[in-house]
Amino acid sequence: MDEIKKIAPELKFMGKTLKIVDFSLSPKKLKVARGVISLLFKNKRRNGYTRKSVYIGENKSLRLCIFSKTASTAKNKPLIFWIHGGGYGMGIPEYDFCFMDKFFAVSDCVIVSPDYTLSYQSKYPKAIEDCYSGLVWASENALSLGCNPNSIIVGGDSAGGGLSFALCLLARDKGGPKIAFNMPIYPMIDDRYTATNRDNNAPVWNTKCNENAWKIYLGEENYQKENLSYYAAPARCEDYTGLPPMISYVGDIDPFLAETKTAFEKLDKAGIENKLLVLNGCFHGFDIVCPKSEPSKQAIAFLQENYLLFLQKYCGYKK
Repeated sequence: MDEIKKIAPELKFMGKTLKIVDFSLSPKKLKVARGVISLLFKNKRRNGYTRKSVYIGENKSLRLCIFSKTASTAKNKPLIFWIHGGGYGMGIPEYDFCFMDKFFAVSDCVIVSPDYTLSYQSKYPKAIEDCYSGLVWASENALSLGCNPNSIIVGGDSAGGGLSFALCLLARDKGGPKIAFNMPIYPMIDDRYTATNRDNNAPVWNTKCNENAWKIYLGEENYQKENLSYYAAPARCEDYTGLPPMISYVGDIDPFLAETKTAFEKLDKAGIENKLLVLNGCFHGFDIVCPKSEPSKQAIAFLQENYLLFLQKYCGYKK
């Protein structure tokens, strides 16, 4: 399938430009990308927001970033545990402020984001272990952060969406912190081939990127292994009973389209409320690289509207 021909008009120039970029992945390239992203974003200041870091876990090795509105005096705020994307192998919490800002725009919340171990540093299960430790810390410290411990939301984009999905499964199975709802945006949840990730040549993320990222994250010996844990690839779980309600959107030329739609069909089967928007002509990360485009505005409006709806319904939130 030639996804390039199907790109939405407003995204076409950026999409064709990004096709020139070499997005092939290796541990060395991921390490370099992490360094560049850290240099550009880690110390970037944002007016109107406070950011602090706490270090938890063994040897205080896991950094959690805590973001909030500077002028906020509200109590019982929602707490969002947001997990950054980057193919499981690159990125930092500060890079995802483009998403966090959307939640701050419509609610007075606190966002906790883990700087989890990346795949080139240590393969699965280190990242999900870090995220679970961070979630437990956030739950135990919700009151001191001015948050309602019964209003904990998880979410993330791409690999972060995959980790948020895995986190919900892990919390369900372990009887861990109660999660009000999940927002896995175009989540990376299936290492196996699907109808849309097998022969995909879209910009930003395609079949080659996907294969390489999963091999680095899982180890080649576990890639597409028959009995791989669903904490590694949440699409492998067949029973989503007991998971929290979910909100997501994905483009129809994104490699993750099929796995996202299948996952939400499983949520339907389990009787779990969910909201999924599929956007025509949109490639992976379109809303990040073309934030002012009409498809991006549509996606963000959908996310904000349903985030507030679920906050009111499942957390008793009043703006």
